[in-house]
Amino acid sequence: SVAAPLRAAGFEVPESVTHLDVLAYEGKMLKSLGWRVNLPTIGSWIELLISRLNVLLRNACPDVVSWIREQSTLAARFLVVRSSQVELGDLQALAIGLLS
Repeated sequence: SVAAPLRAAGFEVPESVTHLDVLAYEGKMLKSLGWRVNLPTIGSWIELLISRLNVLLRNACPDVVSWIREQSTLAARFLVVRSSQVELGDLQALAIGLLS
């Protein structure tokens, strides 16, 4: 359980947490953020993955990384346009195919 280490670290953790407790706390967090929540976009995911790839390659292949960024962005745009025209199951199959 996550509660025991948190208690050991000095945090106040209730004995039990209900679904309503989680929703209430989530509401408090969102209010404290002023309801400003930045959801990740396809572009931000691509940039994150490209930056990690660049670190992995130690910035040794900037042309290759740039080409991968361009191709990924084009593919993502295509998928966004096509996603409104296909069923969810088709997208899941496509994603599984891309990851395998």
